[in-house]
Amino acid sequence: MLVPEREPSLYGRLVWRLLLPLIGLSILSGAIAYFVAIDATTRALDRGLMTPALRMVRQLSMRADQATFEAVRANINAVRADGGEDLSFAIFDAYSNRIY
Repeated sequence: MLVPEREPSLYGRLVWRLLLPLIGLSILSGAIAYFVAIDATTRALDRGLMTPALRMVRQLSMRADQATFEAVRANINAVRADGGEDLSFAIFDAYSNRIY
């Protein structure tokens, strides 16, 4: 005896046709929102560090072929990321040679 195939229920069809694309759209929009937020925060951080960095560059001078740097505590604290005591940075010339 042949058993006739059952047609999928309306609920089952709605799940496959509406819910799954909605989940995919949610994942896609979440990923887009994440990358937009990362870009915005990175730009804001870069702008926040630009002023202290430019102040530090102005304090760099060359005397007798040697670079000297007189750091101001406020500028060092502005670029300090972790609040710890160890802070290291480097100053490079136009040819990527480390001078400080």
